[in-house]
Amino acid sequence: MNLFMFYLFFESSLIPTLFLILGWGYQPERLQAGVYLLFYTLLVSLPLLVGIFYLYKNCNTMNFYLLSNYMFNYNLLYLAMILAFLVKMPMFLVHLWLPKAHVE
Repeated sequence: MNLFMFYLFFESSLIPTLFLILGWGYQPERLQAGVYLLFYTLLVSLPLLVGIFYLYKNCNTMNFYLLSNYMFNYNLLYLAMILAFLVKMPMFLVHLWLPKAHVE
């Protein structure tokens, strides 16, 4: 129920995928595919981390249940969460890392 733990485990799911790409590929492009994976997913998930810390600054909590007591605009946090999820999903224009990872 903690937003920071959600972010931490959400991003730590990249580690096994990175090991799969770097460890089992035979082409030298597998390193480039691993860099693309880290670059796209971590760079786009940084606004999500900033949004989580913004909520912590304003509400003094990261608990989902306690955040429901505060009434303010969640649109930027929602946009940051959607962007972080769309990059991990094969969506057009933000999935450039995915074909490289699957080919390698």
